[in-house]
Amino acid sequence: MDRFIYIRNAEDDAYMNTAANYKGSTQVASGAVKLFFDAAAGAAGNNGGFDEITLAVTANKEKEAMLAIGGALAGGKPGSTVIVADEFGSAFCDDTILSVTTITKNNAGNALKRLITWSADLALEPSDSGAWVYASDATAGDIRLPAASGNAGVFYEIFIQKAQTGDTHILAEAGDFFEGALLISDADTATENLFYAVANTAEDDVINLDSDAKGRLAGGFIELVCDGTKWHVQGRLNGTGTLGTPFHTDES
Repeated sequence: MDRFIYIRNAEDDAYMNTAANYKGSTQVASGAVKLFFDAAAGAAGNNGGFDEITLAVTANKEKEAMLAIGGALAGGKPGSTVIVADEFGSAFCDDTILSVTTITKNNAGNALKRLITWSADLALEPSDSGAWVYASDATAGDIRLPAASGNAGVFYEIFIQKAQTGDTHILAEAGDFFEGALLISDADTATENLFYAVANTAEDDVINLDSDAKGRLAGGFIELVCDGTKWHVQGRLNGTGTLGTPFHTDES
């Protein structure tokens, strides 16, 4: 009989999976670690089929917490249940673990697209790969992409659900340039005018969606795929006026 792990965030928010489905953990910030499991429900085997548990841990003790969790999952009697973190019951496998921040369950496996609301400055994680990120209000702010190095295969789909009225940008890390092109159509003309914007792969690390002419109107979409050194980009945007490229070396 397999061993089970148990994590609880609140009286009515609990999670159980097999220890065999544990895939590993990462430090995501000072005082925070993420645990990854093959989905308790639905398909598994890629980012779309993972459950993610975020734990708050003692600052500067993230490595110790990760080692303690690994030890808890590896130890004990066969068939037993390991309590990794029970915030509601104040039970933790190690005193470096402080609380359960989130429990994100992939209940439908790969059948459903993961949705991320973009309504304020947003830093995407590699674990967000495959998500549909949509601007849900007119001042969505900035999206910051993770470093390209070590993240080959990470991809995102970004949808401009609401026309933007403020400074909206998609930012790659310095030196992680965009490669590809975006087609911008003029929404206000009877005969469609098109502008084909091609990224300069030696310097463009920003996509500026801060004016109508650069394609910030509703209905646009951008696909981004990382190859480990740069971001491949394609998509179609809606704009108006004298259309121009959204690609640049800096925020405008």
